[in-house]
Amino acid sequence: MTTTEDVLACIAHRVGDQPMSESSELTDLGVDSLLLLRIITDLAADETQEIEPHDLARLVTVGDLADFVGRWNGGPRP
Repeated sequence: MTTTEDVLACIAHRVGDQPMSESSELTDLGVDSLLLLRIITDLAADETQEIEPHDLARLVTVGDLADFVGRWNGGPRP
């Protein structure tokens, strides 16, 4: 199961260590649409799952991403 800490660590790995929290906006961290897909793939339990593009458009904050990945991986986010 993916936690918020997992998501924060993955983002930090991709964009560098910088202050961020669950309420940080992805664009403020330098996360664009391609990088977002890479982060989601890094966190995927099954990399072959399909992602609906309109679902990605709703991801604004780190918390939104953590919620999405938790659901996408088959369970609620702790």
